[in-house]
This record gives sequence, C-alpha cells and structure tokens, in this order.
Amino acid sequence: MMMDDETLQMYVEEATEHLGDIENDLLAIEQSGADIDVELVNKVFRAAHSIKGGAGFLGLIKIKDLGHKIENVLDMVRNRELVPDPEVVNIVLLAFDKLRDMIVNVAESEDAYIDDHIAALTAATSANLKGEEKASVDRRVEIKDGRGRVVFEVPEFDLLQNRKGGKNLYLLEFDLIHDVQRKEKTIFDILKCMDSTGVVLDLKVDFEAVGTLEDDGFSNRIPLFVLFGSIIEDDIMPALLDLASEFILPLKFEPATAPAPEADFARELLESTPAAPEEDRTDSLVSEIFNGANLAEALGGTEVAAAPPAPKAAP
Repeated sequence: MMMDDETLQMYVEEATEHLGDIENDLLAIEQSGADIDVELVNKVFRAAHSIKGGAGFLGLIKIKDLGHKIENVLDMVRNRELVPDPEVVNIVLLAFDKLRDMIVNVAESEDAYIDDHIAALTAATSANLKGEEKASVDRRVEIKDGRGRVVFEVPEFDLLQNRKGGKNLYLLEFDLIHDVQRKEKTIFDILKCMDSTGVVLDLKVDFEAVGTLEDDGFSNRIPLFVLFGSIIEDDIMPALLDLASEFILPLKFEPATAPAPEADFARELLESTPAAPEEDRTDSLVSEIFNGANLAEALGGTEVAAAPPAPKAAP
C-alpha cells in the first residue's frame, strides 16, 4: 500500500525497539532447553508478532512473511511442541538478523532474498509434526467475507494452532476513515488492542474494495481486514474493539481430511486386482490377502466393498 513517511518511520522505530534484546533473549531460551521460560518466549514471540502486524498493514510483504514464519516456530516452543535446541535457536536468530537488516533498509526490503530463511523456519516448524498436521503446513485455506469474496489465503497450520489454543476465529473489517482517523486512533493503537486480547493471524488494507470515482460501486470506506483469533465471545467483541457487530464475522474452520497414502495404495491395489480362476491358487491367495474384510481392518475400520466372487471355470 502507499504509506506516508511519518507512519513508516513510526513503524521502523517501534520494530527496532522490539529487536533490541532479541539476541540475549534467544540465547537465554536456548540455555533453558526443554525447561521452557514461557514468559521469555512470549516476549520474543510478541516482538515477531508486532513486526509482522505492522508490516502487513504497510504492505511490506517480505518482512511480514519472515516475521510470520519466526512467529510459528516460537508459538510451537511456548506450547512445548518444539524444544529450542541450538539448531532451532540458530535458525530463529539468523532470521531475526535478516529481519533487522530489512527494517533498517525498509525501502529495499521487497528486494531482499529470504527464501533460505523461510525454508529453514518451515522445516523447523514441521520437524516434530506428523501426518495431517505436517501436511497442513503447506495447505492453504481461503477466508471469505460475508459477500463470498476471498480476502485471505492462509496456511491451514495457522488455523489449527489457533484452534488448539481454544480461540474463536473472526474476520474483522475496520474502516481506516471512520474507525481510525475520525476516532483519532492509529492503526498501531488498534493492533495493540487486539494483541492484548488475542492473536492477529493476518491483515491487509483492501484498496480494491474502494473502487474509483468512475465506478458505480465507489465507496467512501477504506477496509482494513483482520483475521483474528481470540477466546473472547462474539457478543463482547463490538464493545471490546469499538467496532459495529456487522463488521465482525465469526468463522467456522474444519480441517481438511485426506486419506493416508497407505490407504490410497491399498484401495488402488484392491480395485486393480483381477478376479482369479478357481484353479489358480496364487491368484486366490492374493485375493484372500487383499479382500475387503482384511483391508478394512488394515485401514483402521474404513469400510471397503468386498471383492466379487471369482467366476466358475467353464467345464
């Protein structure tokens, strides 16, 4: 998005302040190992989270993406799902160093190369995950507004982590004119309010929704969409956020369920196994091994249609 110098400078100063003690804090987290100092991890998490949130508002996509990946690793550490061993801490520390460089040179941040850091952080996140949870790191989920328009595409893993924490999921729509400027607030005031009661999963300013003066659908609103997770119930949200209830959309999330590769293979093998003549014992044995009942047991009770009986050989 287009940004004024004052807002950008405010963001850079605040982000630099968040990064002040990061190295010492991470080394202390490493020394504690599996004996997690949750308060200290939360401090570092909030630094990454605040940097990500401000970058999302300002359209600093690469800073936002890198901050988000750091945030995922720290979230797993504070939930005791990942031990902050020297390798994990080094990955996070190097990513924070890159983040610092991008913030210092914020005007060139979109040209920065961050792929290696993103890959290392993603690997650290998924290393202790299994099955569907591991696959969720790469799956994307569309988040739609009340009109059915896709506003965000987020990793399914983020929504799973939000649900693990017992948080409700909301799509919020602030207006930068009526909800921010005319109430003499800044976007950072709104983000701090939300951070105190939940977690901002994603946010963006939607200039496409404004249109132009030539458009029939021109709007005098500048929407700021926020994907928000919080334990707060929806009836309290309007007063808490100073936002009309019509702009607070509760969301229901159901994780994707895909059959395990082993189940797919077994079904494919069953379907492709030809019916065997009665005299052919080899084929009969294969048929017995891969019959519907055996496969159902192997697949944990999944119902599989029984194979048709083998035709009688002509006399």
